[in-house]
Amino acid sequence: MEKITPDTNVLIAYFGNSPIAGPLLEAYISNRKIILSIVVISEFLVKATIKEEKILREFAKLAPVRNVDWEIADEAVKLRRETLRKTNIHMLDCFIAATAKISKATLLTFDRRDFPFKGLKLKEIKYA
Repeated sequence: MEKITPDTNVLIAYFGNSPIAGPLLEAYISNRKIILSIVVISEFLVKATIKEEKILREFAKLAPVRNVDWEIADEAVKLRRETLRKTNIHMLDCFIAATAKISKATLLTFDRRDFPFKGLKLKEIKYA
């Protein structure tokens, strides 16, 4: 089982009791094959309930959390430059993708269109 970095939409689905994202994320959590991006955590917490925030903060104490450092920032800039003229990719998605790439993890998402980057390992969850 490879390491994964979940996108924000995966965390939202997980906390929404998604029959798809829930069991999948639980498997990665129980096998300690998950790396959280501080950007994903921040995006999620903006709209989280008090209960969701408490759960996520406790979980983040157990799982590796990657902050945005120079290595991730440099990679995010490269990724954004790669797509600058082709599509309107958000810088936050570049930070998430860079976190996965630098961590040698597969990015887990519901929307691969947000991550059209070369060299990024990506796994898209399909809606049922």
